[in-house]
Amino acid sequence: RGVLSSCPASVKMLAAEMMWLLLLCPSNVSIDRKRETIKTIWNWSENQFPEQSRWLSDTVLQGIGSGGPGFSNHRPRELAFCLAFLLAFRKLPQDERTKLLSNSWTFAEWLQQVPDAQARQFRHMLLYLLFPDDFERVFSAGDRKAIAEHFAKLSRAQTNGMAAVELDKVLRKTRDDLEQKYQTNKLDFYRAPLKELWQSDLTVLETALTADHVKKAIAEIDQEGVPKDAASSTYDLVQGDKRYPPKLVLSLAFKHAAGKELPRHDFAGGEDTWAFRVLRQLGFSIVPKKFINDLVDRFLAQANGGQDLRTSDYPKEYR
Repeated sequence: RGVLSSCPASVKMLAAEMMWLLLLCPSNVSIDRKRETIKTIWNWSENQFPEQSRWLSDTVLQGIGSGGPGFSNHRPRELAFCLAFLLAFRKLPQDERTKLLSNSWTFAEWLQQVPDAQARQFRHMLLYLLFPDDFERVFSAGDRKAIAEHFAKLSRAQTNGMAAVELDKVLRKTRDDLEQKYQTNKLDFYRAPLKELWQSDLTVLETALTADHVKKAIAEIDQEGVPKDAASSTYDLVQGDKRYPPKLVLSLAFKHAAGKELPRHDFAGGEDTWAFRVLRQLGFSIVPKKFINDLVDRFLAQANGGQDLRTSDYPKEYR
């Protein structure tokens, strides 16, 4: 709100409309939460909120696909990308805008040039909204890669090295092949018969994996140690006063649940991945390494300055 406090009412209403666009796709944000967020921003303008607008109806706001926890955790970055896209598009001559909107792949190539496009889920959402025949309602980077790896027989190294638009083309070719195979264009990667094919291991994770399996994996790591190639450079799973590589924990937990270890190169780690979602749903905390380093620096600064060393305002998993 502070950024908009000195802006005219029209800018505040525009910000509310941008938030509407940003929240249009995610189905894992409730309708009431979406409407309340949009209304809060609009009310900063002190103009009457259009409660009865059809664009704020339950049908419009129900969403079309999950954005995953990464979308909510990185919403400021998603909003910044949305703004960067709108500004870049608005600066184009009218005929160039028309040309871009008339060709899905030309638009996707142009969108790839907007800063941070590679990492943002809103990029995938926008392309699906504009060109649903060429792009999938798959917004999670982890799921996009998993689908391509299963059906197109690509390795994780290959999908990790692809630009977002390259992966889009793989997914489009995959859909063409599957439509030929099943003789229908009514296919969805999150519904039968496709879901069971690429999410077979995920089904085990979401139905059979328990917190006890994860604890057994942690105990195994305590006993055997962390292999050199399994160390995590970005995130830690925190259990008590110890830290563990989340993907290694999940891989070993899968072994205890299903009788076989899940190869770490077969799945992604990160904020918007099902791997982290499963671990968090089971009650385990996963945090960025930088977050932990910041806590250490903060405590040391208190100690060096002779300040009160109580940690009551620290996140509870570190107290």
